[in-house]
Amino acid sequence: MLKTQRIHIPTLPSPLWDGDRVFEAPMEPMVYPVKGKDIALPNLFGGTVLARRVEYVEVKASKRLSSSITVEVSDRGLLDCIGLVSSGQVLAVIGRGSNPKRTLVLLEPQALKDPEVFEVLSDLLEKEGFERVAVAGHLRLGGEPEFEVVVRGRVVPAEDLFPHEEGFEPPVRAEGSILKVEPDMADTPEEYLENFYALIKGIDFALSTKGKVYPILGTMCFGSRDRGTRNVLRIFAQDIVRVLDDFVGRVLLPTYGRACWEEKLAGLGSYRLASYGLAYRVPASIYAEREVLRIVYKLAKNLLETLLKEGEVSYRLAGGLPLREEYMRFLSEEEVDFLLSFPERYRGGEKLVPVEEVSHV
Repeated sequence: MLKTQRIHIPTLPSPLWDGDRVFEAPMEPMVYPVKGKDIALPNLFGGTVLARRVEYVEVKASKRLSSSITVEVSDRGLLDCIGLVSSGQVLAVIGRGSNPKRTLVLLEPQALKDPEVFEVLSDLLEKEGFERVAVAGHLRLGGEPEFEVVVRGRVVPAEDLFPHEEGFEPPVRAEGSILKVEPDMADTPEEYLENFYALIKGIDFALSTKGKVYPILGTMCFGSRDRGTRNVLRIFAQDIVRVLDDFVGRVLLPTYGRACWEEKLAGLGSYRLASYGLAYRVPASIYAEREVLRIVYKLAKNLLETLLKEGEVSYRLAGGLPLREEYMRFLSEEEVDFLLSFPERYRGGEKLVPVEEVSHV
């Protein structure tokens, strides 16, 4: 049975994207684009913002929107606040303090998809001194892959070969028993691969993606040179990750190592916000084949840049996966076939990173 998935995010120029940092509140669907280095977040207890004073602005949303935010005037409140409300629901709170102590708190990013909410909130922020920022939609690519270290056929703790140096964090380092590699961000998949393989060139032991002994991941990182794109990535992280899950995560799901399944690290929908944008969890398996690694990054970049530049992406699914022709909007036919056949190939493969000059395998 065919299902059509449509993901929409607002990407018009707006003061909403004029933020230096974005925070995600634990256990709640809340994000905070913050402007200014000297920050005063409104006191937040559960879904309640404690405000020094509050002024409400009514907006006529096209449909009823759900939100868990409430505002309470209290002596403990840090800021004067503007509350954006619709049908009794507080959709957003703008903290108003001495410049640059001003904060936008969004309890539910999905509310921004309503054109009226988006425009009213943008106008309010512009009056508060925020600038209208464009979303260029150009991504930079990075990664935080982890590997098991194999010496003479045995998995050994990475810390035995890479002792920790206090105050120094090299791009290739041991984090406990696993080896972590952090290449520089790149503008293209090909450049990212160059950065990665340059870091591990000459390593005289094998790097395994099997993950049988230790839980290892192949986290992908997405950022941008412009803050508008960075903030859209962070504010609409759940939408971004839904698209990545459909095209990338589900294909790779069978290739997680046993240790990840045991530690409950395998699965879909896992991400974290970062200063550069967004980090998305995938298995380390993609590093077992150089061409698969390139294709996965190409697919993710083409897919997300389409969403960022056009404001939406729509595709058909069958059996939980996009149709083959949907993949072909972002990859060549040969690349699609190579990616979709990877899990079966990986099951019988040797699960080692292709590294030159390995002498102690």
